[in-house]
Amino acid sequence: MIQKYLKSNIFVLGILTNLKSGRFIVYLFILHKVLININIVANKFQEKTATLGESKTIIQGVMMTFKNSRTKYFSKLWCEIEIFAKDNEISIQTPIKGKA
Repeated sequence: MIQKYLKSNIFVLGILTNLKSGRFIVYLFILHKVLININIVANKFQEKTATLGESKTIIQGVMMTFKNSRTKYFSKLWCEIEIFAKDNEISIQTPIKGKA
């Protein structure tokens, strides 16, 4: 019984450690933004009245959103991540660019 309890505690601590890692938080924020855009396409494809032309337009729109997000949106997203990390006392280490 005690061994089972200890294994459960170790497992929970492992999950908590991963949840509080900076990498996990960054992945979570990015995945959330990607899934919001993908959900638009998925919902449109599920409509019985959807046409190929409409679908093409929506897919192109989502692709353009991703393309624009690479430059314009990342700074805003990174600020959101930093605020979340600070509020939840999670360390986010940013890599230092070395001289090449």
